[in-house]
Amino acid sequence: DGLSEDLKRIGENCQHRVPKILDGDLSKMTPEEQGEYWWDRHLSMNSSFITDEFCGQLMSTIECLGCHQQRYCFDPMYDLSLPMPGDAQHMSIFGRRTFRRSSSRFGSESINDDDCSLNDCLKMFMKEEVLDGQNMSYCAKCKKLQKTHKRLNLNRLPNMLVLHLKRFGNSRRKKQNKISYPMNGLDLRPFLSKNTRTRASRKGP
Repeated sequence: DGLSEDLKRIGENCQHRVPKILDGDLSKMTPEEQGEYWWDRHLSMNSSFITDEFCGQLMSTIECLGCHQQRYCFDPMYDLSLPMPGDAQHMSIFGRRTFRRSSSRFGSESINDDDCSLNDCLKMFMKEEVLDGQNMSYCAKCKKLQKTHKRLNLNRLPNMLVLHLKRFGNSRRKKQNKISYPMNGLDLRPFLSKNTRTRASRKGP
């Protein structure tokens, strides 16, 4: 992210600034249109070689469990910081934003360092969760704080996807898990948003 900031194409960033759209107008757009808007807006302010090659987009779908209305958030990512077995709390960093999510699939850090695949780490990162208690969010339709269901998807893949394995957890003990991964042909289709799959099908093989 620092390299992208230092290598900005200043002239292009100033000339092609995408105007801001009000939230009320954004909610009337389809998820695909919203993703395109936030992507174009990010590029208009962060055009660089690093962005061209390494920047992708993550999509969060947040559904109110009261009225089931959905809203969408789109964030740029320059890398994915993947949790490993044994993480009670895991954190992902991409762009200028830091995201912390909880995972109970593998329990606490006191368990053994189980071997797993890169696909398992991606599943942990994309794990769906219910936000309640202090994490409840305001629903504009219900007009009150509500429990919500949140899921993450890759909405736009970069030319070069950087994956970082978090071998140091909260205890600062280095995890010794053996991670298996394919030398080529990593299948990311289970983690793509519907919008990404639609764009891929339009381009063909």
